[in-house]
Amino acid sequence: MDSDRWQRLQNALGAAVDCPVDQRPALIDRLCAGDQGFRSELESLVREWDADPGFLERPPDIGAPTFELPEDADPLLGCGVGAWTIVRRIGSGGMGSVYLAERSDGGFAQQAAIKIIARGLESADLVARFTTERRILAALDHPNIATLLDGGVTADGRPWFAMPYLEGAQPLDAWCDDRRLPLAGRIDLLRQVCGAAQFAHQNLVVHRDIKPANILVTPQGTPMLMDFGIAKLLDRPGQDQTATQIYTPQYASPEQRSGAPVTTASDIYQLGILCYRLFCGELPFDGNGQAADANAAKPSERVTAAAAELRGETEHGLRRRLRGDLDTICLHALRFDPQRRYRSAEGLSDDLKLHLRGLPVDARPDTFLYRAGKFLNRNRWSASLTVLLIAVALGFGVFASQTASRIALQSDALRTERDRAEITAQFLTRLFEQADPTRAQRDITAGEMLQRGLELLQDSDTLRDGERAAVLTAVGGAYQARGEWDRARSVLADAVETGRRAGLSGKPRSNSLLELSKVEYRLENYAASERLARQALAALDGALDVEPNDRTSALNQIALALSDQDRLDEAAVLLEQVVALRRSQPGADTDQNLSASLNNLGMTYMELNRLDRAEAAFVDSLAIIERRFGPQHPYGAFVRGGRASLHEQRGDLELARKDLQDAERIATSTLDEGHPFIAEVRQRLERMSPGGDSP
Repeated sequence: MDSDRWQRLQNALGAAVDCPVDQRPALIDRLCAGDQGFRSELESLVREWDADPGFLERPPDIGAPTFELPEDADPLLGCGVGAWTIVRRIGSGGMGSVYLAERSDGGFAQQAAIKIIARGLESADLVARFTTERRILAALDHPNIATLLDGGVTADGRPWFAMPYLEGAQPLDAWCDDRRLPLAGRIDLLRQVCGAAQFAHQNLVVHRDIKPANILVTPQGTPMLMDFGIAKLLDRPGQDQTATQIYTPQYASPEQRSGAPVTTASDIYQLGILCYRLFCGELPFDGNGQAADANAAKPSERVTAAAAELRGETEHGLRRRLRGDLDTICLHALRFDPQRRYRSAEGLSDDLKLHLRGLPVDARPDTFLYRAGKFLNRNRWSASLTVLLIAVALGFGVFASQTASRIALQSDALRTERDRAEITAQFLTRLFEQADPTRAQRDITAGEMLQRGLELLQDSDTLRDGERAAVLTAVGGAYQARGEWDRARSVLADAVETGRRAGLSGKPRSNSLLELSKVEYRLENYAASERLARQALAALDGALDVEPNDRTSALNQIALALSDQDRLDEAAVLLEQVVALRRSQPGADTDQNLSASLNNLGMTYMELNRLDRAEAAFVDSLAIIERRFGPQHPYGAFVRGGRASLHEQRGDLELARKDLQDAERIATSTLDEGHPFIAEVRQRLERMSPGGDSP
């Protein structure tokens, strides 16, 4: 089969799989134009596609099997090609074969993968494409792009080039699945691939065939973008027009399918498919392989139990992790209109990084939560926490709505919860409209926003007691995070009483009790804190869809209250149980709740004079925070403050001073200046200074 016929077949296949099944026969009639041989080959490919849409993605990639000789009959085996000797054939692709070769000029030992055009395929356009690929690789020096080692022409006139041989490398999706890589690890690999694509784009190269089979990951975990065989040079608009019609249907952008001009936006689309595939294990297409963004399901809606297991998650847990930012990131990259996608691969990578750090992504839609995010961006960390805690408090309503949809219960209780969520969201929208710079006279502070929320609550005649309890819990929790504990206690006590009147139970009731327990603890009312935390734990008994973290949060607070009532052994046993439970959950290596429990356990171990255990707990706690949020986060400051106490107890004042200085630097850049933690750290540093009263 010649290359022109194979190109025509591939174009026809792309059109056929895009066509609704009931319209395919008429389309195939038009495409084949009476050529029965072509029709037979096309129908065979369509049947292959229907049975396994991934067959074109695996080697041989786009190549036609009729080109290949059996490996033992390949005349190139053992032959010299430039300074190399061919050892064996690795595989075949759209332009020829790839061989393992060893350097034979005696200079030094080296292996390479050598790509050579297959015999009989030396058409002018194919040779031009091959030459373009070699020129592209020579210009792209990037740690995640396969580099060009050598190149030339074989004795019989076929061009070749050599690349590093990646022994043991696997396609991206297979590498991730074989290692049951969690989402954070997959996102890290995707960001490296985005970096390679961005570098190519900056050098005016569009890859046009980004897919798992063209990204090989080394055993050391380095992804390498391969196969620039149909890449396009943007500074050569007339080059290789036929290659615009060559693509892998599963990963082709709408403009590739339609024959429209292909730009870097096409690579963004393919990166979006790659994200989708790595997140949920599926492709964002309907049954015919059509990629219409209006009909694309969210990745969180395509999760299976098998895919979740390969990512170290439960099915419910993976849906929850994908829902929100990662859904939005994927669908933003997959916009049908190229102008509405990310403007660059770097933009996509930046949003993935923001998600890992727990910050708002740029692709968020213009909704209430988007406005909340914009408010967050203009204020300090306390304002961020305000917004996040409000969203958490609303979780009871979102939970109820999703549960009602998932299990199709028609109970009055679930309908009430769903209605409650809608009314509460409307209230919060009004609150955030006051912080909108297009509506407000000036930017308002987090404290002002909380006060306005309370005033709106008093004036509102649409909120019932259940909705009021949810908003009060969120506002009280935010006051607690800001260190305004007396104010927090008043608001949260109101939330608990309002929820009691409304007959709230389960998680909404538990949330209010637990937040009040935390405030009583801060106010050194330890017996009251313990009592409220135990009530919060009891409220979860029999509740629908309670997650492990709901119970461990209550147990953690009970342990804290026990510790400060000098019941240290009881507290240590309970905290050890909490840490063990949280370590067993998916995503434990970036779980800030586990970090908090480890910090609390470290403090308790210090009180029991188990200093080595305390140090190990602090180290593990800080490592989780820095993996999750990076080095500049207030949680990291809190942990350093605790570890400084350990160093003081051991008499190592230099290490203690270093931890406190780091804690002060982080806290002053992330917390409001009046936060009690900053004052406490400064007092401790003053005591440790020359002339202070530190021992």
